Amino acid sequence: MHRMYIEGEDGDRVYSLKKILNGKVTKSAQPARFSSDDKYSRQRVTLKRRFGLLTQQSACPCAPLTLRELGLVQPACPRPTQLFLGRRARRPRVCPTLPSSQAFD
Repeated sequence: MHRMYIEGEDGDRVYSLKKILNGKVTKSAQPARFSSDDKYSRQRVTLKRRFGLLTQQSACPCAPLTLRELGLVQPACPRPTQLFLGRRARRPRVCPTLPSSQAFD
């Protein structure tokens, strides 16, 4: 139940809880919660541009991008069991597809 109003003959507001008062449709007296000032539009556009989600960046606007196309999923290693060894192993972690000089630890 919200407070409603209509404008009287003298221009003042006449408040009521009814939707129709004296044959006139009332207006809401509550302030609007939506603000036309969008505080985060710049950040939203920046994120969409970074992950390729803008409509100008996709080949077909009806086809959504996959996680692999967004770069959020790394390509699979041919032998993933050798890629990441447990903490107890003292050997350097080496990807079998990379040269041995590019070991990462």
